[in-house]
Amino acid sequence: MERNSGKIMEHISADFGEQWFTYPGVYRKMVENCRTNGILVELGAWKGRSSAFLIVEAKNKSQDIQIHIVDTWLGSGEHTLGMTDGLYEKFLENLSPLKGQYQAHRMTTDEAASLFRDGSLDGVFIDADHTYDAVKKDIQNWMPKLRKGGILAGHDYIETWPGVIKAVDESLKDFVITEQCWVKQC
Repeated sequence: MERNSGKIMEHISADFGEQWFTYPGVYRKMVENCRTNGILVELGAWKGRSSAFLIVEAKNKSQDIQIHIVDTWLGSGEHTLGMTDGLYEKFLENLSPLKGQYQAHRMTTDEAASLFRDGSLDGVFIDADHTYDAVKKDIQNWMPKLRKGGILAGHDYIETWPGVIKAVDESLKDFVITEQCWVKQC
């Protein structure tokens, strides 16, 4: 991978809590595929473990890669009450060593899609609301935003999340499964 000519950033550690980030290979593939002045978007961030990894990987390739992180930081139906109190503040605290290296958008994935032109993105990773309707809508909203050769991917293509599997299977062809993720190169 072509590296940024500046100092290589080290991955950060923080109080990320849950161990839900199981797909470093998918993020590395997205970064490798990204132009040196490209744009990557992560939908769903929780406390920022995956976000931090993506930011560091991208900035080690090129300081000119833009990283956009989209989340309401209110949780979704699969989360229990109380788990979301202070979630956004915890995200910001965890990513404080990376301040200025990314843009956080505290909004729904539907709202955020309007922020980007069609054909402008190098990669989008979907890991927000895991319901069938939400995943299907995210695929429909974000696929046109990708440039030719861009990557659309998402987490939790596993039996625990049948809505994710159904939405992906109905919406996409020729995708691969790796690290519990579905990956489609456009």
